Amino acid sequence: MGRGGRKKARFLHKVATFMKLRMIDRATRETDEVDDDFKSAIDMFFCLCHYFYRSKRYIFRRSRYRKRSDEAFTDDLECSDNEESGKQSFLSDDEFLQKYRMSRSSFHTLVELIEDHPVFEQGKRGPPQAPPAHQLMVLLKYLGTQGSGGSNPDLRNLFRLGRGSSDLYKQRACDAILSLSDVYYTWPDKEEKKRISERIRRKYGIPNCVMIADGTLHELAFKPQTDDWADYHGRKYAFSISTLVLNDDQRRIRYFLAGWPGSAHDNRIFKNSSIYKNFEKCFSEIEYMIGDSAFEPTKFMVSAFKKIGVTAGKEIFNDTISRPRVISEHTIGIWKGRFPWLRSIRMRVTKDKQSMVNILTMIMVSVILHNFLIEENEPDWINNDQDDVSDIDAGDPQDDLLFSAVPANANNDLRRKQLLRHIMDRI
Repeated sequence: MGRGGRKKARFLHKVATFMKLRMIDRATRETDEVDDDFKSAIDMFFCLCHYFYRSKRYIFRRSRYRKRSDEAFTDDLECSDNEESGKQSFLSDDEFLQKYRMSRSSFHTLVELIEDHPVFEQGKRGPPQAPPAHQLMVLLKYLGTQGSGGSNPDLRNLFRLGRGSSDLYKQRACDAILSLSDVYYTWPDKEEKKRISERIRRKYGIPNCVMIADGTLHELAFKPQTDDWADYHGRKYAFSISTLVLNDDQRRIRYFLAGWPGSAHDNRIFKNSSIYKNFEKCFSEIEYMIGDSAFEPTKFMVSAFKKIGVTAGKEIFNDTISRPRVISEHTIGIWKGRFPWLRSIRMRVTKDKQSMVNILTMIMVSVILHNFLIEENEPDWINNDQDDVSDIDAGDPQDDLLFSAVPANANNDLRRKQLLRHIMDRI
């Protein structure tokens, strides 16, 4: 029996005891033939009280089980600054941005995109659903919090939710956001790749480059409960998962592959990606991506030379491709800056494959949100030097070997050598 049950039993015992005394007094009055309407009314009152309280399941319910208002959500959403009355919003624009990781305008745009998703439809049974905006706020606060501040109890206390409501809200919001993947998580088509390569050529003097590759680690807050837990030891954190990220020049993540143990090498992940296995469908004969020295050079991957024994020409080459490669560092920095959950994932990896699926789902949601905010021109969460690099007019080198297909029997390093010669010819 819980605390409320014990209090109910003690209360009913007291009422029953007092009612017995009233019954004894009533029997005495009837024996003495004393007619007292006031005492008779008191007797009837206690009989009704005893019957009423015995029929109720709960008498002393703890306050946390009582119905909560939605003030925690409506106060944050309210935007009614009035200079005449002096009334101000509960959260300023900067405070809203910090709490929900996007501006109010972007938030309302996102709500409009997901509010008609079937997951928010009211079922035939159960209480009415909370508005989609409120459910989205719980997810954004979760992704925008690093460490234990985004735990279930903290979210429940912050938004005054029931025990399972915060998890339910997050799941619904995730399902709705995943439906936007066809819009905000796509590989560029032929025309878009031309626009990307032209922007990179004019800005950095590197023709036909359409993508930038890099790897990153996501720290795990808990030790994996798997047989291969030691593989999750990364080069930076006690335990982590490794992720491959491909982004364009505007810092949109066009492809990622996550879930590998932290000890996995970037090139190993790259070779197991669908991009590597189906590069003919992703790149034309003259298109390629650039990456750091961790990646093995291929027809469609131009990687930096390793620092050991590098010649002057190769050092110039590394310096030239390092400028656009900084975009990838900015992309990952903005992504993790917007959603600090990625910096310390408080979800445990177990032998159950669903545990990793849940993590990958949340990462996918953060990628879609990142690209959505890029489209909405949201401010970055890091300072970068993108405006310090002046545009470069590289001319129109249509006769360059970089504009020819790599022969099928050519060495994997051929495309990198061609780009090296292209750079050296323009010094």
